[in-house]
Amino acid sequence: HNIRQTAAGTLLHIFVRYSGYDYETGTPEKSLSEVFIQRSNDEGKTWSNAAKMPTGERYQGDILSMEQLRDGRLIYPFCFLTNVKSQFAVSVMYSDDDGKNWKRSASVLRTGGGGFESGASEPTVVELPGGKLWMLIRAQTGFLWASFSGDRGAAWTYAVESVLPSSNAPATALRLRSGEIAVAWNNHTHSNYARQSLLLGLTKDGKTFQGL
Repeated sequence: HNIRQTAAGTLLHIFVRYSGYDYETGTPEKSLSEVFIQRSNDEGKTWSNAAKMPTGERYQGDILSMEQLRDGRLIYPFCFLTNVKSQFAVSVMYSDDDGKNWKRSASVLRTGGGGFESGASEPTVVELPGGKLWMLIRAQTGFLWASFSGDRGAAWTYAVESVLPSSNAPATALRLRSGEIAVAWNNHTHSNYARQSLLLGLTKDGKTFQGL
């Protein structure tokens, strides 16, 4: 789940209700994992009823990221199970009214693969200093994959391998007040789920890092 305080002071809580994955078919039609959102206007003392996030998908993955842009738009990247070789794919929801209503990007990002926990999954999004949005995506190729948006999250470039080596594990990125971006990820590649240590680095462009 993810909790984010917006610039307006609202607390938004996005979380998954998992109801099962069908290991026999690996299809969304026989699997169910839905995402819900609730809000608090009194610093978490009381919360609204949970409402389903209108992604249009039956089975969605773990939640790592929700970003608020400098202009106030909220970005929620998510992954979902497809009928293509049981792959996951990634898309984005965005809101311009403090999380009350959401629209979905038309972009669907893929990284290939096949089978359980394959494809593009568990994305994280952060706003770069120049205003472009940078997404990092968990994949199974030995690298995190990346996509960019130049129109505040409505459309995204095709996903490609980033410069960050990684096992089959996600990253988390956070824009700091200084303008730098902190990224945490597992940089082991000698096996599919190698997660022996966590690496933290600072970047301004997503290409060069300090303090690894």
